[in-house]
Amino acid sequence: MKLRKKDKPESHAVPIPSEMLANWAPRCPVCHETIHEQATVERFGEPRDWQFWGYPGSRWRRCEGETGGKRFVHFRVDVNGRLYGRLAWIRPAEDKAMQEALL
Repeated sequence: MKLRKKDKPESHAVPIPSEMLANWAPRCPVCHETIHEQATVERFGEPRDWQFWGYPGSRWRRCEGETGGKRFVHFRVDVNGRLYGRLAWIRPAEDKAMQEALL
C-alpha cells in the first residue's frame, strides 16, 4: 500500500534540501557563502509579506553584484535564531524599444 503525499502549495522560492548541502551547495558569486534559498524578484523586498524576505528587523544585506548580466542581492535572515543565506535575483526591466522588422 502506497501512502499518498499531500499536495504542497506552490512556492516561488527554491529551497535547497539539506541532504544536498553535503555534496553540492549553491554559493554567492561575490562572497562564496552558502545560499539556502534563492528567487527571482521584480524589486528587492517586494512583496513585503513574502516569507522569503524574513521578518522585519531580522534581515541583513551581505553583498550585491551582477553576474551574466543579472543583478542580485545576497542577504541573511534570522529564522528561529539561525542565520540563512538567501539570494534575490533582480529581474531586469523590460526594454520597451520596438523591434525593427526583419527582412
